[in-house]
Amino acid sequence: MTIAATATVGEIASNVPEATRIFEKYGIDYCCGGGTSVFDACTAAGITVHELIAAIERESARSLVTRECSKLTQRALIDHIVKTHHTFTREELVRLEALLRKVVSVHGERHAELASVQTTFRQLLDDLMPHLLKEENILFPYVARVEIADQDRTALASPPFRTVQNPVRMMMLEHETAGDLLRKLRVLTSDYVPPQGACSSFKTLYSALEEFEKDLHQHIHLENNILFPRAIQMEAESPSALGSGEGFMKSKCLALLVTEHKTILRSVDVLQAMAKHAADSQRLNKEDVSGLLELVRLFADDLHQGKEEGALFPLFTAKCDPLEVDAIRHMIFEHEQDRSLMAGIEDALQRSNAADFAQYALRLAEILRDHIRKEDDILFGIIDQQLSVEDDAGIVTEFEAFDREFEKRGRDRVLHRLRMLEWKYLSKPA
Repeated sequence: MTIAATATVGEIASNVPEATRIFEKYGIDYCCGGGTSVFDACTAAGITVHELIAAIERESARSLVTRECSKLTQRALIDHIVKTHHTFTREELVRLEALLRKVVSVHGERHAELASVQTTFRQLLDDLMPHLLKEENILFPYVARVEIADQDRTALASPPFRTVQNPVRMMMLEHETAGDLLRKLRVLTSDYVPPQGACSSFKTLYSALEEFEKDLHQHIHLENNILFPRAIQMEAESPSALGSGEGFMKSKCLALLVTEHKTILRSVDVLQAMAKHAADSQRLNKEDVSGLLELVRLFADDLHQGKEEGALFPLFTAKCDPLEVDAIRHMIFEHEQDRSLMAGIEDALQRSNAADFAQYALRLAEILRDHIRKEDDILFGIIDQQLSVEDDAGIVTEFEAFDREFEKRGRDRVLHRLRMLEWKYLSKPA
């Protein structure tokens, strides 16, 4: 077996799937961190490239099962992922939540870390359940159609999300979030080592959580490193050449929201620069932070998110299917996260706590960027397919009422302040 030190761990995991068990053993992230070179991964893990290759060769001799996945057709691989990994994930999420609740009720007072384990696992459950549905009901059916079109050399009908790259990007971002939560669980549980004198339920919980982690890593690997790249390549090579991702949005109301996203992203750039300055200097410019916070509240929340929650989403949820309703609920949940983080920023500002401000600000910036990607790349394309001309005109009329209110509350003043803050934090010469 020849493995170059410059090869990436994702490439190795794809070509030699049994190597994933060795990556698990040494704590090497081969799913979300699949782009890391073998040399860099070994350096971080504290082992030599020779030691890693020897371990992979031994594992390769023992197992050939997962290697076969790279030989499967896209539809067969999807079938394997759903029947093997999605089924396991759903069943274990339900079982582990109940087991965790039992262990916390008995041992929570003596083991304070269990509360954090429970909270983190609940977040993982809340993220993964809709994630699986989105894959099964939106992404996977299209990936199967891409393969059929590729085999038959027929034109591929344009999907509502315009190109497979858009939902793939979102799924991979959600995979990264799941990976972060798994790493947090491993730290909280001390690498899933139960405390001295732990009861059988406690031991079972930690053992099951570790097995869940291994299966999810394998699951994400199959998607990130095999299924998704092949789907992107097949789509790009299809006669309809949809791989560029260029699409036309016919609904004026959605085009208006996309334009507003650009202004929100400008404020996010300033917010991140402010957070870095606060973290480095441990000082806050209260006037600047207050000014930007007012802009975000007035423009991003009251105006933009107000339009979505007050006009667009209600009309769309009355027309769409249950899965799409779930996607809207998730968007509104993220709106609430934004508001909570803005409250945290304001509290940090009142306490003159630069570290807390930086933490809340960076988290808010991350959520806003991710949220906008989901809307621009996936959700709005789906909504655009379902809005009639009359729907669009009605929503635009409702939007105009929001715009008039924003103008009364100081539109010109806060947008001017954004330009000044951009000059100060992003463009000012040293």
